[in-house]
Amino acid sequence: MSFIRLAVMTAAYAAGACVVAWAAGMVALAGLAPVPALLLKTVLVTLVLVGVTWRGMAVADTRRRDVAVVALAALVGFVADPFTWAARTYAGQLVADAGVATLALDLVLWLVVVVGVAAVARRDVRTAAYA
Repeated sequence: MSFIRLAVMTAAYAAGACVVAWAAGMVALAGLAPVPALLLKTVLVTLVLVGVTWRGMAVADTRRRDVAVVALAALVGFVADPFTWAARTYAGQLVADAGVATLALDLVLWLVVVVGVAAVARRDVRTAAYA
């Protein structure tokens, strides 16, 4: 996997999640109840994570280490998202107020989604290569 692909994925993780979190916040300020706004944010950030990861793994020469490298790119994207520093990046606010616990939960969920999708995409690409 090329450095440029990873850099683009990192930027897409950060920018996509940032735009979604900002938009969900604006929707909540416009009058949507907090829980539906947080659910909307969770679904949309999940779609960003799945889309960026799936597209990034769509390379014919994916290797086992590519899953770890994509996870590292996702981690950097998580850290680069400004909403991370307010503990408002992903789904943690559904179970706790913004804080350290929310930040940790967001990070764990973020990486679980990315690694899970990367593993499935890697297997799918390798299976298609042998078909």
